[in-house]
Amino acid sequence: MKVNIRRASFLLLLFISLSWYSCDEIASPELNIDPEFQPYVDEFVRQASLRGVDVDFEETGMSIQFDALTAANANGICYGVREEVTSDHEIVIHRNNWQEAGPAARERLIFHELGHCYLYRRHTNDTLANGEWKSLLTGPPWPDYKYWRGTNYTNRRKEYYIDELFNPGTPAPEWSFLEEDYDAVTQEQKIPLLEMEGNNTVYRSTDLSGDFEIELMFTIPPEVIGNSITLAWGGLSLTSSHRISLSNWDIIIADDLISYGLIKRLEFFFDGLNFGEPNKITVRKRGAEYYYFVNEKFIYWSDYSPLVVDAVRISTNGQYNGSSISLKVYKISD
Repeated sequence: MKVNIRRASFLLLLFISLSWYSCDEIASPELNIDPEFQPYVDEFVRQASLRGVDVDFEETGMSIQFDALTAANANGICYGVREEVTSDHEIVIHRNNWQEAGPAARERLIFHELGHCYLYRRHTNDTLANGEWKSLLTGPPWPDYKYWRGTNYTNRRKEYYIDELFNPGTPAPEWSFLEEDYDAVTQEQKIPLLEMEGNNTVYRSTDLSGDFEIELMFTIPPEVIGNSITLAWGGLSLTSSHRISLSNWDIIIADDLISYGLIKRLEFFFDGLNFGEPNKITVRKRGAEYYYFVNEKFIYWSDYSPLVVDAVRISTNGQYNGSSISLKVYKISD
């Protein structure tokens, strides 16, 4: 039998070329990460390494780009995480929402989407003992109105949420059981520093070193919708401070001193509020924590962040303008 040497050589070379091409395609998947996201991706890799997880996008490929999102209220999406599909490693981020977010919120978003697209985790809406989310991987379908609460991704909470991201079996953190009794500080321990009455926006300097307590007294107007009252401290402006607000029916707690923004939202907070008589919001700083009370009932705690200025501020809107408002600041002694 005659063999066509030229034809056989050509087919052999073609087979080898196609083999090299195929192997190259498998070994070099696409890496297409917008420079805006690279620092947060690098931090994801670093945090994974600290926890013994080797992240290698060269093996999986990864695309993270700005684009339009069709899902309502979405800041980002990982395509491919659905039934019978692990992931096709493509993340799209909402540009406007990204530009309005601070560094912590940006990191939280990228870590959330990489939790889907690289760790292959799906949404979970389990909660801890204090009602806060158990994981960064929260998402639809949402239970009731809890999606407004967000995830407090700050200080001690942040470390836990990163641990849980890479290890879903991470035990519940000690801070999820932390509370404070209003009566833990007696009246004898409170040294008066400032007391004033107001009926609109007020700004006063006062000593906020060491442990302290701020109490805001006010009466809720008959129609709450469109009204808000805010107690802020430690910053140069209302939007660059720690603050707690009663806005419509929601209690909002924010930390904008270091760009965290909203850290807790309690929706439709009817419980514990009085109508036609004074209400009291108390912020107590003890050690490394802030404790928040409404009418002496504990509602939340957050980590202390260093203050920019020793000052407090009251801001009102709607029917709170002209209302009788009083503010007291105390030093807490041992």
